[in-house]
Amino acid sequence: MRKVSVLLLVLVVLVLTACQVQSTSERVRESSSTPTTNNETEQITSENESSSEVVVEPVIEEPVYLDEANYSGDELEIIQLINARIRYLWEEDEQQYLQLFQEQSGVSSMPSYKIEAVTFTSDLTIKEQRTLYEGLVFLEEIRFGGKKSPSMYVFTKIKGEGDSARWQFAGID
Repeated sequence: MRKVSVLLLVLVVLVLTACQVQSTSERVRESSSTPTTNNETEQITSENESSSEVVVEPVIEEPVYLDEANYSGDELEIIQLINARIRYLWEEDEQQYLQLFQEQSGVSSMPSYKIEAVTFTSDLTIKEQRTLYEGLVFLEEIRFGGKKSPSMYVFTKIKGEGDSARWQFAGID
């Protein structure tokens, strides 16, 4: 008699476990096949939160580049140079980033921050010197995380290089 009781108890436990698994499977199928209302979503979320910790990662979007459409000639090349800096910082491409700077600039590595956007705080000025052209512009960098930083960009283009001359950063302060 005792063996029959134990066998019956095991059978009841197995049936109950099978019913619970089937019920859970049906709820999962129903929730994935039918849209949920806000109330249902909140209930499911709070059930999930109680069983495990939910970690929300911030969404990092692509940076906003300067619009190149309104520029031409040397000004366009400088705008493209600024956009290249933003892109290489975003992509963490140190090799390409360093090629944007003159050797004498003293820049030997890239900063750890990424730029979300830049806005002009002054006009871009280009002056002709004896051996080079010099460009200067004041910008406000908006870095990821919302921090704003005023910056002065200085550019040069060597006259003696002829048609192969290109604008490079001389420095950023």
